[in-house]
Amino acid sequence: VVDMSTFDPKTRLATRLAERNAAAEQAEDSSELLDSRRVCPYGFQRPEDFDYQTYNRFLREYMPVMMRRKRKWDSLLKHSRGVPSAGRKLKRYVRKGIPREFRADVWLSVSGAQKKMVERPNHYREMLRKQNDPDVLQRIDLDILRTFPENVHFQEGAKEMQVIPLRNVLAAFANHNETIGYCQGINFIAGMLLLVTENEEHSFWLLDSLLDNRVQSAYYTSGMTGLQTDQFVLRTLLLLAMHMILCCWRIFVVCCVVHAGGGHQGWYNI
Repeated sequence: VVDMSTFDPKTRLATRLAERNAAAEQAEDSSELLDSRRVCPYGFQRPEDFDYQTYNRFLREYMPVMMRRKRKWDSLLKHSRGVPSAGRKLKRYVRKGIPREFRADVWLSVSGAQKKMVERPNHYREMLRKQNDPDVLQRIDLDILRTFPENVHFQEGAKEMQVIPLRNVLAAFANHNETIGYCQGINFIAGMLLLVTENEEHSFWLLDSLLDNRVQSAYYTSGMTGLQTDQFVLRTLLLLAMHMILCCWRIFVVCCVVHAGGGHQGWYNI
């Protein structure tokens, strides 16, 4: 039996208004909390000139959309008894945004990290116990305190300080993938994964899946051959199709380097 009242425009409007009011109250409560902490949900400090009034207004207007999206995700995950296998529906949901409370589980599933973790359940702990190359550890330790210094979770004295977990993930990954080892920049990827998953092992396998399947691993080798190759391809395309843009780009790079007092020599090759 179908309840025809659900198709009544007045009923639907009243329902939407009730949802909007509830969402507005929730947004105000969460906004007050964020105002007092002056950080975003992931711990990044907001600048002094952050426009709270505009942000709160946007949050009040957008909260009903997020609540409806959360209900749809909740229904999808319950119906599938977990994250469903790849398909058009899942792709559509992901492209519209994954609610924060489901983000880690969905990332693990769609990236293939969950499958790797199940197949090798003790691998992360084994890599963590394995002796690291002292030079690799030295480079990791140099970059640890440079990772998200404006984030409260990476600051000394934080209740859930992520510095030790980040070091663990990077050290284990360096042992796991000796071709890459550790390269500057991986610390920010691993740091962000830790903020989302709040789990070392999950972050380790997500990092492996990203660099193994999604991002060119050659970007993160000591010679950065992947980056240099892409720079050469970009330069060739610009020479062939947009010579004037290439000239402007070179002038821009020279101005930036002169202003900064130095820079990465690789940019001159473009």
